[in-house]
Amino acid sequence: MERPAGTTGLGMVGRLVLGRLAALPGRDICCLGWYYDGEPYDEAVFPYRILPQGGGRTPQDNLPRALSASGGDVVVTMGDPWSFEWVADLREQRDFAWIAYLTIDSRPRPWGI
Repeated sequence: MERPAGTTGLGMVGRLVLGRLAALPGRDICCLGWYYDGEPYDEAVFPYRILPQGGGRTPQDNLPRALSASGGDVVVTMGDPWSFEWVADLREQRDFAWIAYLTIDSRPRPWGI
C-alpha cells in the first residue's frame, strides 16, 4: 500500500484504515509501505510498524520478506485490483488470509471521517 505518511489519497486511506485496525485489541499491524525508504516516523501518529518497500525491489520480492519479518497471517492490499493479481500466486506458496481493499473515489471528505 502507499506509505501511510504519504500525501496521496491512498496514503490517507491507509493511515485511517491501519490506525483503526491497530486500535483493535490483540492486533499487531505491520505495513509494507510503497515509496517508504525507512525514514523515522512518529509512532504516536502511526501506531504500527512500517517496513520499507526497498529500493529497486518489486512488491513480489518484498511481500514474502515482509510476511517473514512481521510474522503476519493476514495481507490487506489497497489499490487497483490488477496491481495485485500476483498475490493469489503467493497464497499458493504461503498460508495467509488476503483482504483486497478497493478504494472508491469520491468527493473530498473532511479529515477523520
